[in-house]
Order: sequence, then structure tokens, then C-alpha cells
Amino acid sequence: MKPIQACFVCKERRGTFHREVREVSPSKFLEAYLSMNLGEAISPIKDLKRIYSPNVRVMLVDDIGVLMQGPLTDVRGWPDVHVAFWDRVLVGREEMCYTLAEIVAQDARVGGVWTAIPKEARATIAFAKRVGFKVTQETESLLALSLAIYTV
Repeated sequence: MKPIQACFVCKERRGTFHREVREVSPSKFLEAYLSMNLGEAISPIKDLKRIYSPNVRVMLVDDIGVLMQGPLTDVRGWPDVHVAFWDRVLVGREEMCYTLAEIVAQDARVGGVWTAIPKEARATIAFAKRVGFKVTQETESLLALSLAIYTV
């Protein structure tokens, strides 16, 4: 599997930006970089020890965020995915995130991906729905959402 390296045009509220996504290997430097940038954000990515787990993939988006394929799978064998942008911008990045989810699903040879988002992260839930995720399960504090990409 070839590491992801791609450029995307994102039409954000502050203008149009060319965003470079680059898959990186886990390291103490990466862990420190993410810890510094993620701060106190509500995110499953906060457990940075996960970057060393098997099947985890970490993709940096310029110097503004991170996308991650986590170590978990759901009952269909779909991998979990997560996103965090420390510049707090979500609008305009939907197509980039959909395309990367598509690549993750294709590389895993499965029909989609899923994510879990805390209910209080309303902007992130709205973003996931704009990307195409659908709520598949709900607990008192979390929503599980799935994105069907294609039939395997």
C-alpha cells in the first residue's frame, strides 16, 4: 500500500486554498506535534498512543489538521476514521475528507468507513453528515456514523 500524498482545492469561507495531505509514520515527534496542536479538543484522536497501533494511518493536512484511520473496525470490517482541524475550519473541506475516506476504504478492500463523534461536538457531526456519513447508532454521549463508499 502506497502512502497517501495528494493535493486538494478547498473552497473555504476565507477563500480558496490548495491543501496538501501527506501520510506520515508514527514517531515521538509526530505524537508531540499532534499533542501540541490538538490541545483540549473533544476528539477520539486525543489518545495519541493509538498512532502506534497496527492498521493506524495518520495523514497531516498542511499545518492545519490531521486525518486518521484508527485501529478499530465495525462488524462489517470497516475501519474507523477521524478528523481534527486545529484552525477550527470545517466548511469547504468535505470533498477532501470524502476522497480520503474513499482511499482508506479502497485500501482496506471494504465498502466504507465509520466514525464515532461525541454528541456535544455538533459542528463535527454536521460536517460528517455533509461529507455523507449517516447515523447508525446512538448512545447517551456518542453518535456512530457510517459512510458507504462502494460495494466490494
